[in-house]
Amino acid sequence: MRNTPIRSLMWLPLLAVLAVLPGCIVHGEDDWYDDDDDICYCSSDKDCSPGESCRSGVCRTVPPGSGGCSSSLDCPGSQICINSVCSQFCSRDSDCGSGQRCDDHYCVGNGGTRPDAGADGGTRPDSGTDGGTRPDAGSDGGTRPDAGVDGGSPLQCRVNMDCGAGNYCINSQCIRGCYDDSWCDAKDTCVSGLCRPRPVDPNTCSTAADCSGGKDCVDGQCRAACDSTTQCPDDYSCQIGYCMPIPDGGQCRANCECPAGQVCFNGQCKPPQPDPGQTCVANCDCPSGEVCTNGYCRPPAPPPPPPDAGTGTACEANCDCPSGQVCSNGQCKVPSPPPVQDAGTSTPVCRADCECPSGQVCTDGVCKPVNTGSGNSCQATCECPAGERCIDNVCWL
Repeated sequence: MRNTPIRSLMWLPLLAVLAVLPGCIVHGEDDWYDDDDDICYCSSDKDCSPGESCRSGVCRTVPPGSGGCSSSLDCPGSQICINSVCSQFCSRDSDCGSGQRCDDHYCVGNGGTRPDAGADGGTRPDSGTDGGTRPDAGSDGGTRPDAGVDGGSPLQCRVNMDCGAGNYCINSQCIRGCYDDSWCDAKDTCVSGLCRPRPVDPNTCSTAADCSGGKDCVDGQCRAACDSTTQCPDDYSCQIGYCMPIPDGGQCRANCECPAGQVCFNGQCKPPQPDPGQTCVANCDCPSGEVCTNGYCRPPAPPPPPPDAGTGTACEANCDCPSGQVCSNGQCKVPSPPPVQDAGTSTPVCRADCECPSGQVCTDGVCKPVNTGSGNSCQATCECPAGERCIDNVCWL
């Protein structure tokens, strides 16, 4: 009879060894498992098998043809740079190329399998080590070493004269003098007249190993994975599966991509504009008590003062009154508008038929009588039926 408890105990030594090996860590509830259900957790690409990349803490198959990158500018089309690999964002398998599938919103090679926990034999280096090959981030090859990052190299100077004109001997090392950043190397900045190493942006990265808190390296910056904007900090939105910053006034596609209190208007994040109100052509298009002003229904403007309203200032002549007023009956007043000259041909100006008197219509901005005649086209009255006249090339009754 099979003794399951004893058999399980036999595997404990092996499991203990696997638990301390670097690289892939397989989570399973039993000592026998199906390879298809194994998940390879990682902190850098070094924890994954060849042809895979570490993303969101899991080894993912790199699609064929995905090039290396340091920023999304290195990637073709709409691909973005994630952990130094050009990746294509997707929502379904049809968004990916031939031989690929959509896995966790990114195209991966179809048929790729995640490595078994023991597949690398414990040979992968720990994600936090670099074999001692990486130079110190603060060194510059010894040409202008900083006192704090030289690591005990031989003395380079004793006095300023040992460093050349414009340079200074500080802690036995030559430091370049400067007036502004243009005097320094690209990786240095001018601080108190000395070229010093620029502070390292803690969010800058090349791979996920450079990030903390399970973040991935997206386009050279550490970004947290997300499913919705509610999982992101303020002024960030969930885009392409990661919390991405929203620049003030930056490009947007929806209101959720804008900072709080702003809306997306014509691709730009802007403060919301007040509702312009109901559109109109004429006053009759507006609710009662409103008038049509510049195409929108608005409350009517206050009526102008009557023509004889004045300031009350006593006067004897126009020159005694403020500009725009005249002296009338010993008081400064606004002059009355000149009378409209009516030659018998003027008609009310209109924008819609409802603004014309009964029996008239708005034609070319002018109220005109409704034509009850034939309406035939004409050049002269003799071309119209009896009793009609040719007006504006139309026969009128």
